[in-house]
Amino acid sequence: MKTQTIRVGVIGCGNIAQHAHLPAMQRIPGVQLMAVADNFADLAQSVAGSVGLDPKNAYNEWRRILDRQDIDAVLNLSLTIYHEDVSVAALQAGKHVLVEKPMAVTSDEARRMVAAQEKSGKVLMIAFNHTYDLASEYVKDLITTGQLGDIIHAEVFFYDDKDAWDAGALRSSLTSTQPKPKWWPDDPKLGLLHYIHNYDSHIINLMRYLLGEPQGLDYCRWQPWKQLCAVLDYGSYRVIFKNVHTKQRRFEKGIEIAGTKKRVILDLAPPLERYTPGKVTVIDAETQAVTTPLLEYRWPFEREQEHFYACIREGKTPRTSGHQGVNDVVIAEQMVAMAMGDKK
Repeated sequence: MKTQTIRVGVIGCGNIAQHAHLPAMQRIPGVQLMAVADNFADLAQSVAGSVGLDPKNAYNEWRRILDRQDIDAVLNLSLTIYHEDVSVAALQAGKHVLVEKPMAVTSDEARRMVAAQEKSGKVLMIAFNHTYDLASEYVKDLITTGQLGDIIHAEVFFYDDKDAWDAGALRSSLTSTQPKPKWWPDDPKLGLLHYIHNYDSHIINLMRYLLGEPQGLDYCRWQPWKQLCAVLDYGSYRVIFKNVHTKQRRFEKGIEIAGTKKRVILDLAPPLERYTPGKVTVIDAETQAVTTPLLEYRWPFEREQEHFYACIREGKTPRTSGHQGVNDVVIAEQMVAMAMGDKK
């Protein structure tokens, strides 16, 4: 499939599909959108019309997309509670799958997705757009080339904002006339797990991409809808993890890493701010020089999908593969267990 057009079906037509994945896909050569599906038939029809699809290619039953032999890959943009069912079924149907973060609700679900991928031989990739930011790759290079020296401290942060996450978005007004179903759980532990998945899975994955796997979790405290604070063990140093639920109208998410030679701060851009990478600030410990590299104006969502299609064509394992994504869910579960006082 090195030169063949990759034919794609999209399952889930909500905001992230309309504001990010569909616009990004339309800019990538060699990719063709074939069909969309959503539980709300009117929304599927509206989204199909907005991207020039024939109405007959809009479904309110997602399995209709998997039945089509003219579709090679699926973007699973459904609610997290459906990620396992849709992804496993798509892989079993012989489709490559890009699934929105978080990978799954539980690590058992995530492992079943990986098992289905291994059996199918198809690509399973988790959509962590910040991990495909050119700024994230720049920081990764600083680390792997030893320019920071020995790492002595790191901090990942997200000051949750009021609507700033979609700054710069070309907003879509396409919604269903039907009421949305309630899906956020009443159980406190499951609710916290969904909170971490929804608000913090990006920075967990980014932390692991840049620093590798933590050896353990030293501390985690949750003040409901105010603050989540954790300390992760990286052997010779600790990583402070914080999510603060604010009402600020400013997007503030990223990671700070201090080494013996240099300190670097990665401030991520709002995810729907198109063609804008994050900002990298490097402080040299010896000269005290502060530099901010000029990065190419690329949209992480677009680079993420380019990576997915390249992996399909070249038979490569994605950076954020299913195997890589399981530990994001495991860490979230560990945080919940410690924060909720689960001794098991």
